[in-house]
Amino acid sequence: MLPGGTGGLPGLDAQPATRRRAFWARFDDVAPWTLRLALALAAGSVVHLGPWLTGAGRSWAGLDAEQRDRVLQRVGATEPGAAILDLARLVACMCWFDQDEVQDHLRGGAPP
Repeated sequence: MLPGGTGGLPGLDAQPATRRRAFWARFDDVAPWTLRLALALAAGSVVHLGPWLTGAGRSWAGLDAEQRDRVLQRVGATEPGAAILDLARLVACMCWFDQDEVQDHLRGGAPP
């Protein structure tokens, strides 16, 4: 689900937590309220309804990484679920592009 590392660039999971917090602070300041609302509704529906609708048998917090991935795949296999996950991926990519190494590389800097 999250942008992974490729071509020597770090994945989103390698981004320091302080950098992710800074991204979310800027996102809250500059993203249109409609995008913020849509993302909150998308995340809430996946986390709260996804396990129930896909028969996972427990809450999101009670699922391990593999079970969460299965829920995401099942949710994404539906038309509305795919749209919800596309929105989440879009914002995750914005966060990934916020990394200095990624920006430098994409702006023509030296390869990592």
